Amino acid sequence: AEAIAPGDRSLVLKRAPATILADLPVDLPRPSLVPALRELAELAQRLFRVECTVEAGEPLFIPAALAAHQLYRIAQEAMSNAIRHGRAKQLHVRIVSSGDSTTLSVRDDGVDLKTQGKVRNGVGQRLLQYRAEMIGGTLETSPDGHGGTIVTCSFGIPARADGVPA
Repeated sequence: AEAIAPGDRSLVLKRAPATILADLPVDLPRPSLVPALRELAELAQRLFRVECTVEAGEPLFIPAALAAHQLYRIAQEAMSNAIRHGRAKQLHVRIVSSGDSTTLSVRDDGVDLKTQGKVRNGVGQRLLQYRAEMIGGTLETSPDGHGGTIVTCSFGIPARADGVPA
């Protein structure tokens, strides 16, 4: 086995599967969800040679820091799954607020895992579901109509939200 010098992550990054994307730590200073998603997209582009865009509606309101953290983690896991399992080359992350709800979606051009019976109730899918439920939301994984997969998390914004702009 090759030894890795302290502080030399280049070898690790060259050999790392897409799981590295899902394992990155996150500390979201308020307000920073959209910039953090953009940074994650740039990292995915550099590490995995995929095209990744982030679209954020204005105004965007996330009701609490916990919700922002969970939304980031949902996007992170969905992107990792698209690269690792779906062999995606293009990813599009979108987050918008409309009326009393906010929706995060991650769309990819990879293999449509659900139609092919590859979306299972495994640890990753259960974790995505759990994170959505933590913020009072729902999660759906479905074909995107163009051969890829779309993961969508929607949640309501409380009438009196003590949250932060994203």
